[in-house]
Amino acid sequence: MVTKYQLGEIEKYLNDKNFLQIHRSFIVSRRAILSISSHEIDIGGKLIPIGRYYLLLVKKELGNAS
Repeated sequence: MVTKYQLGEIEKYLNDKNFLQIHRSFIVSRRAILSISSHEIDIGGKLIPIGRYYLLLVKKELGNAS
């Protein structure tokens, strides 16, 4: 979805554990995640980058912390 709202504003409305911010430009539904690699998440065949800042947080939240 493309929107003119800032991601921080959207995140407030999504105040839900079913969504996860993975990059400064992306919030994803946990249910849509098909797989996770070291720097990308696969959602329906689309690879979305995981930002360096978010990498450890994402792995911790998804139970893949090394």
